[in-house]
Amino acid sequence: MQINHSDLDSFSIKSLLKNEDNDLYVIPVYQRNYEWRKEQIEQLLTDIKDYYLEEKDKNYYIGTLIVDKQKNKNNYYETIDGQQRLTTINIICCALKEMGVNVNDYFSKPIISFESRKNADDTIEYIFNNGSKNEPKFIKYNVGIFDGMIASVDLLKKLKNELNEDFEDYIKYFFEKVNILRVKVPEDTDMNHYFEIMNSRGEQLEKHEILKARLMKELNIAENSLFLRKQFNYIWEACADMQTNIQLHFPKEFRKNLFGKNWFDFVIKDSEELFQTQFFQGNLESKNDKTGIGFLEIIESENIDTLLSQIYNHQTVNESEGEQFQPIINFENFLLHVLKIQEQSDEVSLDDKRLLSFFDFENILKQKTNRVQFVKDFAYSLLKTRFLLDQYVIRRKYIGTGDSWSLQCVKFYERNDTRDKDSYSFVNTFSDELNEKVTMLLAMNHVSTPTLIYKYWLFAVLNFLYKSVKVDIDENFEKSKQIKGYEYVQFLEQT
Repeated sequence: MQINHSDLDSFSIKSLLKNEDNDLYVIPVYQRNYEWRKEQIEQLLTDIKDYYLEEKDKNYYIGTLIVDKQKNKNNYYETIDGQQRLTTINIICCALKEMGVNVNDYFSKPIISFESRKNADDTIEYIFNNGSKNEPKFIKYNVGIFDGMIASVDLLKKLKNELNEDFEDYIKYFFEKVNILRVKVPEDTDMNHYFEIMNSRGEQLEKHEILKARLMKELNIAENSLFLRKQFNYIWEACADMQTNIQLHFPKEFRKNLFGKNWFDFVIKDSEELFQTQFFQGNLESKNDKTGIGFLEIIESENIDTLLSQIYNHQTVNESEGEQFQPIINFENFLLHVLKIQEQSDEVSLDDKRLLSFFDFENILKQKTNRVQFVKDFAYSLLKTRFLLDQYVIRRKYIGTGDSWSLQCVKFYERNDTRDKDSYSFVNTFSDELNEKVTMLLAMNHVSTPTLIYKYWLFAVLNFLYKSVKVDIDENFEKSKQIKGYEYVQFLEQT
């Protein structure tokens, strides 16, 4: 069973709250209480502010509201997922009202109700009518909602002081350009089972997981699309684990196909060669493979992990072999570096809050006439750049109770007369002298910009490596010659 387009609606905050259809969003009793604190509310307001300052003319999406429309009650929606965000929106509006901001054109009354929780309903009504200056007098008011109101007033006042004359435009942007996607689940869905599946992990999808799904969707129109999606998924999941060298995420028998005989070279010339190279077990003819999971199958499944494994047969990544390193960047920010390298575009900034917007149809993808090729090219750029990051950029290496900067790569040793089995070890990327120089220069740059975002020095380094790496290799050397160490040092000294 699939969700129809008619069950998907995008609302601005204004249209959601103005509520011309008199919709009421009921928080069912099986949902947890309102739990957002000041930190989560601040993150929401700040994310919107950052996007407003850079993209005033574009919509900003704050997530999904999953609802079940009740058959016997007009415009009565049981809220399955998104209740924390929806409650926060109502609280923010009450806070603006307390501050004297004219919200009459956007917000006339709260649109949420709490099933079997009269104290929560009474608290929402109280803050709408009275604000947060005085504590409610009735017994057992909802402390979480009232504290959220106090925090929202405080945060909005700080935003007003920060934005000055732009605060009014920010509020207008909040109501008119901030959007939420409402998804209605199909009729006759077993909601208890659905809710159990939705919350079994107790966490929301990360941005990079949403992005992967978007990009894989573009491969659906390609010939041999199922196998392409499997290949793309394997590359993505391998690259997403930033603590283990990329080579070790691929089966041993296929590592030389991507990383050469010694495992320390990148040997694939372009995306076409990559997607014609075998790097994991599995093929389209496997009798156990499935092409997709229907909504009904998910609802009725007793074990969702077993169901998912039928989709990705033979794709288990071996993570047991490698030492653990701490990279200087996380995966979501790394994806922006890869996109900026591939597109060579000044439009791509290195702030992961905007990760999804750069891949949106209104941005990068809109300009592509061949989106399948774009996705394949991005997979190639992702794998190549991740290899270069592991091989040529410092990481923290933890040994016992201590740690140090590491510039090392994986090196494979084949079984021979003196070695009774295949093995590998971590060795310096360059000669000892060059390795020390590169490590020092990279550490100096990192210490000057230790935050995860806006690492433009790291982009410059990865961009240099990406353009400089020589894919043609000579496997007889003890160390990789794909990047010339003295040229790398010279570049870093000039950066």
